[in-house]
Amino acid sequence: MICSGQYTRKFEEAGLYYVWSTFVDEYEIKNYGGTVEVVTAAAKHGEVTVTVAGIEALPEVGGR
Repeated sequence: MICSGQYTRKFEEAGLYYVWSTFVDEYEIKNYGGTVEVVTAAAKHGEVTVTVAGIEALPEVGGR
């Protein structure tokens, strides 16, 4: 028996999270566990430009 799959989780806050899996083998012996440490990311600022068909969009502060 070959098992495969994935699990995705988005951590919303910094902290230490404990994670574990159900059994991953056909004999229900092996599982995985551990911790994930989530740290606050540094803010990034930069310039963004949008160009479509050679025409650059103009920024509109507070625009929709």
